[in-house]
Amino acid sequence: MCFFCNRISDERHAAIRNHLQPFTCPAGDALFREGDDPRGLWSVCNGQLNLIKQGDEGQHLVTRIVYPGGMVGHRSVLAGTAMASTGCAHEETRGVFMPRPALEELFAREPEFRVAIMKLMAEDLEHAESLAASMAYNDARSRVLAALAEFRRVRERVVGTLAGWEFSIPRKELAELTGLSVEGVVRTLKKLEADGVLSIKGRRIKVIDPSAVRSQCLHHCTERQPHQGEVQCRCLFDA
Repeated sequence: MCFFCNRISDERHAAIRNHLQPFTCPAGDALFREGDDPRGLWSVCNGQLNLIKQGDEGQHLVTRIVYPGGMVGHRSVLAGTAMASTGCAHEETRGVFMPRPALEELFAREPEFRVAIMKLMAEDLEHAESLAASMAYNDARSRVLAALAEFRRVRERVVGTLAGWEFSIPRKELAELTGLSVEGVVRTLKKLEADGVLSIKGRRIKVIDPSAVRSQCLHHCTERQPHQGEVQCRCLFDA
């Protein structure tokens, strides 16, 4: 379920859909790169897009993970700034692209579209501020727990309870998201397992003490529930 199916009414969806172009990005490829001129917006329908910034010493940092329903590129277009990060497909990612002229036109003349974009930007800013505070001021343990909460927030289709979190996450990806070294992530995970917070089998990590996440993650209270239901995306799959 992409942004346009999730947040735009049926009445206005048909007109907006005429401006959308389907895309497929193979795993490991980049849709755009840090510093590129903004060409439009990308809305993810299937797959996972990692937004990556490169540090001064060449290290990579995952600043955001975009799952189905998420969108990227709109802020750079509306602000008139270069792309702030590289969008790399973690797995084959499919979605729809709206060129810059269409985005600017619809933003100017479609109130519902404008409100939906502004609401998304406000939500993303609130979440980014809370997550940044968590990563800046917390220790390694809290950073890892915050990262796990982030994975759950954007990917899991669970509503209500926090129990039963389970992920398959490469340690390198956790390191990029938390700003820790891979070795630091591995040590922290082992400590959390010893404390009974997690259980670990290979790459699979399961949170067995959700209260630890509540108490350690500053951004957890801002978590938004994802779209409910497995409704087929009309933008990508309609004839």
